[in-house]
Amino acid sequence: MESTELIPKYYKIQELLLGKIRTGEWKVGDEIPSEQDLCSTYNVSRGTLRRAIDALVRQGLLTRIQGKSTFVAKPKIPIFSNGFRADIRSSGQFANSRILYYDKRPCPDDITALLSLDNAPMIYELSRVIEAEHEPIILEHVYIPDNYGEKLTVDDLIQTSLLDLIPQACGILLKKAIESYEPTLLTQEEAHRLNAKAGQVAILDQAITFDINNIPVFLSKALIRGDRARVATEITFTI
Repeated sequence: MESTELIPKYYKIQELLLGKIRTGEWKVGDEIPSEQDLCSTYNVSRGTLRRAIDALVRQGLLTRIQGKSTFVAKPKIPIFSNGFRADIRSSGQFANSRILYYDKRPCPDDITALLSLDNAPMIYELSRVIEAEHEPIILEHVYIPDNYGEKLTVDDLIQTSLLDLIPQACGILLKKAIESYEPTLLTQEEAHRLNAKAGQVAILDQAITFDINNIPVFLSKALIRGDRARVATEITFTI
């Protein structure tokens, strides 16, 4: 049996604090006891306690509010790539989106290449914020070739997922999406849109969706708040 002496003291405290969250003794939104009280309860130094709390903050289980205290954080929303609003609803939360703009413009060179378009094409760009319980979670930019984009309206974009809307409005079938994720830091403007802090960690989700002929239909670049969501996948094994 492994000796408990090999387990760092801060990790033991971390597990004790985690137990209070898991059992519901500390509920979402609860302010946890002060560092002084916790140090006294567990007979540890402030440095050891802070390492335990810091670890839970990094995991998104606790959150610090400057000038106030530390609180039990809301559970992170699992993003399964079923459509952001569908993912939010599957976590039991109300989802809505705010359109920042939707307009036709010359297509940037990098988007032209990613969507395999002809030289100097026009494109519709959609910028929107997707919210969970009216809290900004995702800042998304979508690039749609003009032959598809001209058939979409702002009202449609507010009410319907692109994965459902484009096949209905454009009479095409979607086949697949190639998606990639990478960590990034929010700029000042991005943070402002997401009611977050500049430099905060986010997940950059880039996806190209294709029709049944493997022709790119639209490109999405989404910034997902790392403190409020996590990427989840489901793997099915053939038996």
